[in-house]
Amino acid sequence: MLIRPLQHDDADTLWAARLQVLRESPAAFLSTLAEASGETAQVMRTQLDDAHTRYFGAFDQAQLVGFLRYVRPVRLSRRHTAEIHSVHVSAGHRGHGIARQLFLGAFAAARAEDIESLTLTVLADNAAARGLYASLGFIESGTEPRAVKRDGRYVDMVSYWIALA
Repeated sequence: MLIRPLQHDDADTLWAARLQVLRESPAAFLSTLAEASGETAQVMRTQLDDAHTRYFGAFDQAQLVGFLRYVRPVRLSRRHTAEIHSVHVSAGHRGHGIARQLFLGAFAAARAEDIESLTLTVLADNAAARGLYASLGFIESGTEPRAVKRDGRYVDMVSYWIALA
């Protein structure tokens, strides 16, 4: 398994992986396949080219099987932090420590950029992700009740924080 930063040239591969996620795990992200259908790989190119955004990919041979993104705030007073977004490992590759490897790669890159802490949010019903975050040292920092409504059912959003320095 190769974990590496994603770059501009990875946009098409990343876009295809994101669409696959929305097909195989519709609840994995807050957006839906229908919402994403009007977009193109240019969305990924824009994110990959953004100076405040970092993407990391997990590759099995040449296939992108997982990704993680963190975004650093623009404001100087908040640049010691970053927020993790878009963590995903494809269904056929789960349970092999790939998400952990993605996080460890992101932690190393964030430290190299003098980022002192990371935050993330996750749906309260995602027990596997919450277990991973706790095992990595993330601390639960709050809950937003009824943050998401899916199929008439509310789900809370749980916030996590970790110190890197």
